[in-house]
Amino acid sequence: MELPPTKTPCTAQQIVSVLVAIWPSELGGIAPSLETACVLASQFAFETANGSRCIQYNIGNFKYGGSGDFCSFPTTEWIDGVETEIYPPDPSCRFMAYPSLEAGVRSWLRDLYTRWTLAWTAACKGDPEGFAQGLHDQKPPYYTAPPAQYVAGMRWYFNQFMKSITLPADPLADTNPAPPPISS
Repeated sequence: MELPPTKTPCTAQQIVSVLVAIWPSELGGIAPSLETACVLASQFAFETANGSRCIQYNIGNFKYGGSGDFCSFPTTEWIDGVETEIYPPDPSCRFMAYPSLEAGVRSWLRDLYTRWTLAWTAACKGDPEGFAQGLHDQKPPYYTAPPAQYVAGMRWYFNQFMKSITLPADPLADTNPAPPPISS
């Protein structure tokens, strides 16, 4: 169903908190390292102007794939080396829409892990440049911008986030607290 392109601003710290909380249930094992979380947060930040242009909780600006909710809004793509603005109703202006931050992060994490395998290894190593390059090298590429631009943007955010992001001490602490005990 098509939804309105509602802005859903969020911060890299919020993304990392949700990411750390859902990681064990989505991917198994323990939560990611700070470096891995900052690589992934950097990609979110580059794609969404550091969260200020996040729309319908689409953390990675995933294009609409034909199922689920979507929204349409103007976008910029690089076509034959030229930065080009594209407007609805062009199908390339259709993006996935999610009902919550958790749903958006969950879909983003699953997709990065299962589909963007060339980038995933670099994310796990805490390598923002390798991650950005892997997103480009996999076909079709994740983004159409020049790789050097995407790499530089991710590196800039990564350096900022390594100084400011903190991993939650207990990733499951506030995600779904148990109800209070029933007294008899």
